[in-house]
Amino acid sequence: MVSTRRKAARVLLVPALALAGVGTGSALEQVTVRDAVRGIGIEATLEIAPLPDDALPTAGALAEALARARRDGRMQRRQGMRLYLDVEGRSAVRVGHPGYRDLLAVIEPAPALTGWTLWLQPQDDDSLPAPPDTLHGHVVDPDTLQPMAGVRLRLAGRDEETVSDGDGHFVLPFPAMDGPALRRERLVAIAPDGRRLERAVALAGGSDLRLLLDFTAHGDEDPGHRHLQPFDSRWQKPEPGRGGMAPAAEPPASVRVGYADASCSTICCTNACTHACVYDLETYVQRGLNDEWIASWNTQSLRAGSIAYRSYGAWHALNPVPGRGFDICSSACCQVNDADTSASTDLAVARTAGLMLERNGAVFRSEYSAENNCLLGSMSCSNGDLSCGDGYAGSPAANWPCLADPVSTGQACFGHGRGMSQWGTQRWSQAPYARTWRWQVDHYYNNHGNGDGLRTATMTRVLLLEGLRPRQRTRVPGDTLVITYEARNLAATTHAQALLGASLRRPPGGYVDDPDNDTAVALPSGPSWTQRPFVLPASLPPGRYDVYGSLYIDVDENGAISSTDLAQALVQLTGALRVVDPSDLIFYDGLQ
Repeated sequence: MVSTRRKAARVLLVPALALAGVGTGSALEQVTVRDAVRGIGIEATLEIAPLPDDALPTAGALAEALARARRDGRMQRRQGMRLYLDVEGRSAVRVGHPGYRDLLAVIEPAPALTGWTLWLQPQDDDSLPAPPDTLHGHVVDPDTLQPMAGVRLRLAGRDEETVSDGDGHFVLPFPAMDGPALRRERLVAIAPDGRRLERAVALAGGSDLRLLLDFTAHGDEDPGHRHLQPFDSRWQKPEPGRGGMAPAAEPPASVRVGYADASCSTICCTNACTHACVYDLETYVQRGLNDEWIASWNTQSLRAGSIAYRSYGAWHALNPVPGRGFDICSSACCQVNDADTSASTDLAVARTAGLMLERNGAVFRSEYSAENNCLLGSMSCSNGDLSCGDGYAGSPAANWPCLADPVSTGQACFGHGRGMSQWGTQRWSQAPYARTWRWQVDHYYNNHGNGDGLRTATMTRVLLLEGLRPRQRTRVPGDTLVITYEARNLAATTHAQALLGASLRRPPGGYVDDPDNDTAVALPSGPSWTQRPFVLPASLPPGRYDVYGSLYIDVDENGAISSTDLAQALVQLTGALRVVDPSDLIFYDGLQ
C-alpha cells in the first residue's frame, strides 16, 4: 500500500540544470503541461493536495480533497509549463488555464517514471474540419513545446507535399482507398534546418487522421493500430489493483497512460513504459478509439466501440497498481492509445460521453477482440475454447458464454474471443441489420438481458435529474405547464443529444403525455438548469396529478423519445399539479 502520511505535495519550480542541488531525500516528479489538440506547452495553474489512499480518482473525490486542503491551509498552488513536484504521497491535482477544461488527476511517487505530461483539452476546438482521406495536424518542437513552421511533409514514395504554417498546422491529402480499409504508410517530415523525421501512420479509407507530431530525433516503427498487429497472449491481461470501485454512474476524472517517451507518442507494454501521460477520460477515449476500431466504419459501430473502450480504460483508472504512476499501458498489450484522432471517432466519443459498463454495481472491465466467431481459420486466434461453434461468439472456459452472432458466420476467429466483437459491430451496423450502438452493446455484453457469466454487464447512467419543479402548481385544461429540470451531466463533455420527457398521472389512472413538446437539449458537463413546456389536454379531468420528468439520450437522434433511446433518469413529484375547472377561478388564481 501507499504510505498513509498525509502531507501536501511540495512544488518546486526548479530548472533542470539545478537538480544537482536538490536534497537526496526529495522525491521529485517532473511535470509538463500541454495542449491536447495543438501539442504546445501551457503555462498552467496547478493546485495540489493530499489524497487519502482509499479515495477514488473521480471528479467528486478529487475536488473534495482539494477543497478540504484549501480549508485546512494545506493546498499548494503553483504555475508553470515545466515544473518539478516534490511528491510525498498520493496527491490530487487540478490543472487549469483559461480556455481549457480543468484536468483533475492523481499524482504519486513513481520512481520508475522519467516524468509526467498533463494534457489539457481546449473547451472549444476551433480547428477546421478536414475532409476524408486527409492527414492533418500539428508539428511541435519537443524542446521548446512551440509550433514548428516551414516543415515539409509527405508520404514516403509519393510526390504530393505540404508545409506547416506558423501554428505548426499542416494538411496533406492521401490517395483514396477502396472501401473502409486500413493501409500502412510512412509520414516523412523535413525541418527547415534539414532534420528529418519519419513516423508510421495507419490510414483508413474514407476518414481523416489528425496527428500530433513532436519533431524528435526518431520515429516510431509501428502505427499501433490494433487491426494491423498480430495478437498474442499478453493482450487484455488483468492486473492487480487497489480494488476500489466508483459508483457505477461516476466516471474517473482522468486516465494515466504509460508511454516510452515524454512526447506521449511511443507506445509500450506495461514493463517498458517509463513516462505517464494524463488525459481527461474523454480525451483518452478520443486518442484511442481510432486505434482499436477503424475510423471509416459505420457510426453505430464506432459508438458501440467507444463505450467498450471507455469502460475498459475506466476500470484500470479505478483499479491502479500502487506506486506505478500510470493506470494502463498504451500498446495492444492493454489497449492502443497514441497521438492521433479522427473526426468520425471523435464524434462517436462525444455522443456516448461518460457512458461505461457496470456489473454487480462496479465499473466493468469490458474486453473485446477483433473477430469473436468460434471458427478456427488462418487468422491469429488466441481463444482457447471454440466450443460454441460457427455463428456463435464466446469462450465458455473464460466465463464468456456462447452468444448467437449470425453476422459473423463463416469468419475466422481473430483474437481472444471475449466480450465484444469489433468486426461484429461493423456488420451489425450495416444493412440489412442497421442495429444501433445501444443494441450492439446490449448484444455483446448481456445478450439483451438473457446473459450469464461475464455476459451480464449493463450500461451506466451519466445524466442525472437532481430536481424537478413545475413553475405553476394550479392549471386549467388546455393551459401550458412549464417544468424546470435540474440536471447533472457526469461526463467531462457536453451531451448534445439529450431529451426531456414529461408525463402527468392521476392514480390509479393512466399516464398523460405531451410528445410534441419532448425537448431536445444539450447538457453541459456538471449541473445545469433547463425547461420544457407541457400542454395540458383540453379534456383533462380536474384533480391532483403527479408530475414525472425524465431524461434520455437520443440514440437514433430523431428528436423524439422512443424505446430505442437510452433512459437516464426519472423523477416523480406526487400531487404536484392541481387541475381545476376553468369556471372555478378562485382556485385557478391560487386563492385556496
